[in-house]
Amino acid sequence: MDRYRYGRSWNLNFVPMSPLSVYSVLPSFLSILLITAIVWRLNSIFGKRICPICVGVSGTWLSLLAARAAGLPVDPVLIGILMGGSVVGIAYQAERYLAAARSPLAWKVWFMTAGFGLVYGIVRESFVYAAIGGALVVCSLPYFFRSRQLQPPESEAQKHIQEKLKNCCS
Repeated sequence: MDRYRYGRSWNLNFVPMSPLSVYSVLPSFLSILLITAIVWRLNSIFGKRICPICVGVSGTWLSLLAARAAGLPVDPVLIGILMGGSVVGIAYQAERYLAAARSPLAWKVWFMTAGFGLVYGIVRESFVYAAIGGALVVCSLPYFFRSRQLQPPESEAQKHIQEKLKNCCS
């Protein structure tokens, strides 16, 4: 122990990888590659436009969550990393569907913050954090994706009557 204390001006506190992490990372990596390849091939056969890497990553973390729920040893850090990647991917993919008056930056900041809270709650198995993060995500969707119309659009008949009224007394 003393040899680590003397002769160094810095300490990085490296923790060696446990066998649990090694056995979780390699199968997860292979799972992402396999699911991505299958979805990519199915897209080319059926002419669909589903993001293969998105399905690969989300399918992998879903399977890791299922394995963890079944009592198998799974590294929660790996689940959190993969779920965080999905949160970022959803935020960027959903940006194109924002209502016209909404800020893409505000959407990403809000969604990523709430989404990371949801992920934290799931990984830590804390219902409170998961519920708060999930509620924030769900409750914000109408605000960001539904355009506000203060007045209903005018029909052609209404425009025609308005023109007649303007020109009636001149």
